[in-house]
Amino acid sequence: MISFPKSSVTFSENVKMHNQLMVSGILGMERVDKHQKYSGLATVAGRSKKELFTEALDRLRKRLKGWKERTLSVAAREVLIKSVA
Repeated sequence: MISFPKSSVTFSENVKMHNQLMVSGILGMERVDKHQKYSGLATVAGRSKKELFTEALDRLRKRLKGWKERTLSVAAREVLIKSVA
């Protein structure tokens, strides 16, 4: 189910403003020039996919690091520290 009042729509630059307003009015959706983020990711991918996913990967690495630190025993942490150093 789509909640149209909570949704928004974006159009290509090739679509005339009159048509954009007509379609967004029929759908009952807000017309926006550019969506920012959805679920932490950019909604429109540019040329650089690496740049697009860097922020998400950094958040994932941070979360995994915290998880590893909480689940390792003291002895395992010591072994991990020695292997990295």
